[in-house]
Amino acid sequence: MKRLTVTIALALVPAAALAADAAEWKGFYLGGHLGEGHADTHWQSTATLASGDNVDHSTSAPVSGFHLGFRGPVARNWLLGVEAAYSWTRFRTFAQSDELARLGAAGRFRETDIRSTYTVTGQAGYARDRWMAYGKAGVAASYVYLATLNANAGGASSSTNGTAWGWTAGGGFEWLLQDRWSVGVEYDHYRVTLKDRTVAQSVGGTPATYRGFTGTIDAVVARLNYRF
Repeated sequence: MKRLTVTIALALVPAAALAADAAEWKGFYLGGHLGEGHADTHWQSTATLASGDNVDHSTSAPVSGFHLGFRGPVARNWLLGVEAAYSWTRFRTFAQSDELARLGAAGRFRETDIRSTYTVTGQAGYARDRWMAYGKAGVAASYVYLATLNANAGGASSSTNGTAWGWTAGGGFEWLLQDRWSVGVEYDHYRVTLKDRTVAQSVGGTPATYRGFTGTIDAVVARLNYRF
């Protein structure tokens, strides 16, 4: 009987350890993140040509912010969670339009500025020992500012701004340092679009339409979390 009891106990130890892995990550957490991102944007403007000119900007910038979330175990090593995050950055490009310059309309400048990103995501993770790997996806929004300057056309300028909406997906790894602190690295991809709008230019009130804005951001950040 004693031998049977010992055998059953030894058999249950791995199962108990596996079940405890996910439980160690349970609860609300608050954290910060810091890293680097790259943005590619495309939009059109009719500030110079009635048919519109294409604006393609690409730039990199630091990314920093904070996040708040909750995770709970659902089966052995598996967890589900939800997270809200804010990232401050400034992906800004102000450059002359090469397309218009080739058409003989030099001095036409276009500006793209993405300043902030907000996300609400669902999360699924797999935990083992002190490691956890997870994937996430959800809703994303970014503040976007667009502007035109026709320096060789009386200095006419125009601008518009608004919230671009879309989606985000990514994933990462985390390591549990001690009971409540963890560190990790995460990759995120964002895609947002902005509704078309028409504004009046500063000289003569000529209308300028902004249309077809699409922005994508790819970011890699280091994360530090504290679990309540």
